[in-house]
Amino acid sequence: MRSFHGKGVALSAISLAELFTGVYYSADPVGARGGLDDFLSFVTVLGINEEICRTSGEQNARLRKEGRIIEDFDLLIAAITISNYLPITEGISSEWTDWRSSPLSFEGHKGYRDVL
Repeated sequence: MRSFHGKGVALSAISLAELFTGVYYSADPVGARGGLDDFLSFVTVLGINEEICRTSGEQNARLRKEGRIIEDFDLLIAAITISNYLPITEGISSEWTDWRSSPLSFEGHKGYRDVL
């Protein structure tokens, strides 16, 4: 994991919560927590604010109207990423192999042009 050091690696607070679930679900929570703490020593954790919640809610409502249900956590992760002008380096959902083919629409959002 040290290969990421100094490269501006970030993850969402939602992803961090998912990582903690893995830590405490593992056969060795103490060892797993040590590994997570090491990883977190060089990663920026991106939080949630009102703009991110609004963006996520807008997308969730639009997709539900289209009959497309996407996990709430995945929508929040996407909104955090876009709001921080960051590319998504791994698909939000296994059905999306490329961010540009995702059903999310962030056109008009302040970070949209910089990310896509």
